[in-house]
Amino acid sequence: MGEIVEVIGIILEEEILSEVNKSPLYSIILDEATDITVTKQLGVSIPYLDNNAVVRTRNLKLLEIINGTADVITETVILYLTSKTPVTLDIRKLAGGATDGASVMVGCEHGVVTRIKQVVPTFITTPCSAHRLSLATCDASDASTMIQDSSEF
Repeated sequence: MGEIVEVIGIILEEEILSEVNKSPLYSIILDEATDITVTKQLGVSIPYLDNNAVVRTRNLKLLEIINGTADVITETVILYLTSKTPVTLDIRKLAGGATDGASVMVGCEHGVVTRIKQVVPTFITTPCSAHRLSLATCDASDASTMIQDSSEF
C-alpha cells in the first residue's frame, strides 16, 4: 500500500510542477516543522497562475532537512526547484514568497529570504497571512477576560 501512495504522490507532484512550469511566474510558501519522529521537515506550497490566469496554490512537498539553518533551507529549496526531474522549474520565474516571521527565514543578513535574493534579485517576500492570523488570534485570546476566565462556560 505504501508504494502505491508514494507513486501517486510522485505523479501528482510532476503534474503540479508541469502546470507551474507553464506559468509566467510562481511563488513559494515555506514553513518548517519537526514531526513526532524528530525529523525536521520543510513544507513547500506553490502559488502560480494557471492557464486561465487564475491564482492557484498547491501544497507541493514536505522536504526532509538535516537542520533548520538558513543555508540548509535555502540550498534545499533551490536544489528542489531547479533539479526536480523530469520537471525543472526556472528559478528566474520565482517572483516571491511567504514565510513565518522567524529570524532564520527573514533575518536581514543571513536569513533564507536574503539568501534567495542573492540568487533571484527580484524575489519579493511577504509575511504568511496564516501565521499572522494565528498570532492575532493568540493575542486577542490573551487580551480577553472572558476567554481567560473560561470557568464561566
